[in-house]
Amino acid sequence: MPSLIEEQKLKAVSLLIICFFTISPLGEASERGKFFLTCKVGYKPTATVGDLNNPVYASQPELYDLLPLEFSAAYFWSELFNTQLKLSYLSKTDKSLFRQKTTIKNLGLSIHASLYWPLTDSGDWILTLFGGLTFGWGEVKYSTRSSSDQTRGEAFGLSGGFGFDYYLSGHLFLSSNFNYTVLNIPTEGHFDTSAALTKVDLDLTGPGLDLGLGWRF
Repeated sequence: MPSLIEEQKLKAVSLLIICFFTISPLGEASERGKFFLTCKVGYKPTATVGDLNNPVYASQPELYDLLPLEFSAAYFWSELFNTQLKLSYLSKTDKSLFRQKTTIKNLGLSIHASLYWPLTDSGDWILTLFGGLTFGWGEVKYSTRSSSDQTRGEAFGLSGGFGFDYYLSGHLFLSSNFNYTVLNIPTEGHFDTSAALTKVDLDLTGPGLDLGLGWRF
């Protein structure tokens, strides 16, 4: 049987452990699961398109107010760190570029390492810091009365940022992020009106915002 001194030591250690998980913001957060899924709508102010074959169009005209749809899944390696996969899709049409209707499409896949830091004792407010690699597939399509031409390509880039999650309940949370992406996709293709290979630069580099809901389980 343990002595009185040993019993007191065990009680003291047990009390410290209980106090740590009661006071620490990780105490409540540890009850949540190791996975979460989110669905968000993003906002990207601009994307630029430049026809590299034509010096007149190489000035990179811009498309404004892009709204990508984003889906994310994350796995928590610990209470503070997780790995996150994000799939995004963007489609935008502008009738003013190159004196014709221009449509850009982008399908992106990103992998991020993320820090998930509770800001309150209850663990309801979370600060997130993230960064990693992104892969983008892009398409630029021009439509006029006489032809419909498109170029396609893919490229790797970088992305990162910070954000806040707020837990509305034990599992449901509101998520918002500010991000910055470095991604320039060189696309190419053969136009109906020309046998020559046409190259078009789709540049998605720049800041962005996203807002949505998530579920942790």
